[in-house]
Amino acid sequence: MQHDKKNDNEEVNFTLLSDIGKAEINQTASKQEVFEAFDFYLQLK
Repeated sequence: MQHDKKNDNEEVNFTLLSDIGKAEINQTASKQEVFEAFDFYLQLK
């Protein structure tokens, strides 16, 4: 994810779905936020 051409500076750029057929473009997250999200997800199991 870090090397994607759409990223800006130290932030990872995402396109997310907020609803069926509704995309939210250029949503960014820092590297730390991405790792925190993965940690949260792993704790759900």
